[in-house]
Amino acid sequence: MKNWLRENWAIYLPVGGILLFAAGLVIMIVLQSRYPDIEVADQELVGGKVTIDMAFLKSDGFVAIHPSSPDGQLVGSSSIGHVSLKSGQSFLVEIRLKQRVESGTKLFAVVHHDTGADQRYDFRQGETEKDPIVFLGGEPVAVAFLVSAEERAIEARGALRVSDERPEK
Repeated sequence: MKNWLRENWAIYLPVGGILLFAAGLVIMIVLQSRYPDIEVADQELVGGKVTIDMAFLKSDGFVAIHPSSPDGQLVGSSSIGHVSLKSGQSFLVEIRLKQRVESGTKLFAVVHHDTGADQRYDFRQGETEKDPIVFLGGEPVAVAFLVSAEERAIEARGALRVSDERPEK
């Protein structure tokens, strides 16, 4: 038996590597899916909306946009836009902002629980116990990003009429 293993080791080495890789992949997927996550990049405001690249929620909830304080910290007591999401992974989620923001503003995309389980966002300034922010390891599940002003094309309106005839008197 030992001789057979020595002679055929080249068969078992790739198979063992494939099994080890598959086990590692399964562990990575299981560990990654245990925690809520959010990904968002710096972006240009388009139509008063921001886009969340990816959100993963363990249960139904919300992704809300929160402003930053003058020193750049998350203002956890108010939000300026939100969207309801089902549990699982969502991609390219648009959120309409309820107020105008200036170019260069730092915002935060933040994951919130749905405590009412009614897909209605009840988080309000002064009522932060309803649909509260999700915390992981003592920190909010939040990602900061910068927004730039929407570029608007200037349209020329009106008409120009050219004629080589003289106007009548």
